[in-house]
Amino acid sequence: DKGKNWQLNYSSASPSGHRPIKTFFRTTKLGFLAAFNDGPMVGSILKTTDGTNWQTTTITGNYNIPSLFFPSDQLGFAIGNPGKILKSTNSGNNWAAINTGVTHSLNDIFFTSTTTGYACGASGTILKTTDAGTNWVSLNTGIISPLQCIYFISPDTGFVSGNSDTIWRTINAGAT
Repeated sequence: DKGKNWQLNYSSASPSGHRPIKTFFRTTKLGFLAAFNDGPMVGSILKTTDGTNWQTTTITGNYNIPSLFFPSDQLGFAIGNPGKILKSTNSGNNWAAINTGVTHSLNDIFFTSTTTGYACGASGTILKTTDAGTNWVSLNTGIISPLQCIYFISPDTGFVSGNSDTIWRTINAGAT
């Protein structure tokens, strides 16, 4: 109905104590949820395979998880603050931390393919991977304000927005 009506699809009461931060759906049934836990004050990732019922996934370590992205049904990435990227190769069932070389907070992540992705965060940080998240390099952008969101409309054209009422654009995959 084009968004006219909305149905409750998740409540923090089930599973208990997971407060939603960001959702990502691959299909109407396969979805993921970055959440903040009330109890131990750490992030978690939940998964649904039927669009309604949610299960927690396995993450080794305690991370703040503000964003996640799945470039395929099997391959997923999430921000794991401080300064880590979490990667899943089994549809979000298990997650492993990847060192990015930064120690401050990252805020958002986006992939243009299964191999090429970007993350943005504090101090104007923009990270890029071209090998499915194995290695991340910091792009020299000259931006110094915190960046909150990143989005690409094509493999070359992307946008980041920050706390200083700014939107930045690249038309060459982050080269400039």
